[in-house]
Amino acid sequence: MRRFATFIVVLCVAVCAAAQVRFTPRDSVLAESLMQQLAEKKDLPSGELLEFAARRLLGTPYVAGTLDDTSRETLTVSLTRTDCILFVETCLDLVLAAQEGRTEWGDLCDKILLSRYREGVAGSYTDRIHYTTEWIRRGEARGVLEDCTMLLDGVTYDNHPITYMGSHPDRYPLLKDVAAIRRVERELNEEPITYIPKSDIPYVEKEFRSGDIVCFVTSIAGLDISHVGIVSIHDGKVGFIHASSAAGKVIVDSRSIAEYAAARRSCPGIKIVRVTEFPHNPPGSAL
Repeated sequence: MRRFATFIVVLCVAVCAAAQVRFTPRDSVLAESLMQQLAEKKDLPSGELLEFAARRLLGTPYVAGTLDDTSRETLTVSLTRTDCILFVETCLDLVLAAQEGRTEWGDLCDKILLSRYREGVAGSYTDRIHYTTEWIRRGEARGVLEDCTMLLDGVTYDNHPITYMGSHPDRYPLLKDVAAIRRVERELNEEPITYIPKSDIPYVEKEFRSGDIVCFVTSIAGLDISHVGIVSIHDGKVGFIHASSAAGKVIVDSRSIAEYAAARRSCPGIKIVRVTEFPHNPPGSAL
């Protein structure tokens, strides 16, 4: 396998005076090109833009632990290697920046800092948002995401609290403040996980839209979501684009969402999350 260029550390003034960003020159060139393409199409629906970004990143190598190969918590922005949530998050933030007409490298760094870290501060490992459930809820609070699961005949996942990191700190070498993660878990458990049972997907998938975010819920004790992708509907097939560990790269999966979920014993169902239309307004804000 071809070895990737080592991440370099540079000062990204567009984010904040003290922020450091790990990236390669190829990451920044690719990001600016893609944001410019998206900005030219910014009047299209948000979901169409998200799928467009996802398709432009097809073939990107899958690399597990992309954010964790450092001893010090630093904002990492990568379009040249990815994992499943990093892929979806990067596509989303490319779209959010482009919709505002912002197409510089620092603009993407700014968006990712806000979406990945609580309060937009990359101070420590526990400042980072680790559970996809929290990432979704904070996206809703910012007005950029809408969890459509319960609108699509979803159900609550009873007796399945989020506890995995707090219960298995030995599996996370960078986790130093276990108490902080357990506080996050307690807050997340104030609301139940919701999902669409996988047996119901064929009956509601007609309501899915290309560019929706599909989240595969897991039955593994303590975990919420095991995998994510971006819905892609073509020729009547409700499929998805994702960073696949099995394929080793970003692909359009050959299976439909229903088929993929059905094949996974530990997956009781899915969540569907939608990018809101621009301008994005937090709930309760003035239009």
